[in-house]
Formats: sequence, C-alpha cells, structure tokens
Amino acid sequence: MNLSADTGLNVTVLTDGNFDLKLWQLLLTLLLVVAQGVFLFFDGRKQGVRYYWFWAMWGLTTCPVPFLLYMVLVRGKSKHIRRGTPGKEA
Repeated sequence: MNLSADTGLNVTVLTDGNFDLKLWQLLLTLLLVVAQGVFLFFDGRKQGVRYYWFWAMWGLTTCPVPFLLYMVLVRGKSKHIRRGTPGKEA
C-alpha cells in the first residue's frame, strides 16, 4: 500500500505495478456498491422477494452483476406475473 499525498482527492491509495487507485475512485466505488445494496434490499422487500437480504448482501460485494440479474430474474418475472402473461407461473 502506497500512500503518497498529492493535492486534494488525488491521493494514491493502492499501487500495483501499472495500476494506481486514487482516493476519489475508491470513494466512488464504495458509494456505488452501497447504493446498489441498499436499493436491492428495499426493493426486494417491497416486491416481496423471499431472500431480499441475499440480494442486498450480494449487491455489497460486486457491481453491476447483482443489479442486472435482479432486474432480469426478479423484476422481469414479477412484471409477467402481474400482467398475466400466459406460460408464466407464480
């Protein structure tokens, strides 16, 4: 871990060869992942998803795969059920 202070938010947090992770990049990533996890938790609970806590925990680990799969598997499925599309079961 290399902590070299430049100016403002341009602090290098992690250096690995050719890759430098700046503080602002780390904060933006953390904000995105936490926002995704919070959205998956509350929306899953509102939609009546059985394992809404699982989606939230998975959403806190990576981005954007949990969000995309949630939208396809949970939200897409619930829209077909509400519309009464033939061939789709509850």
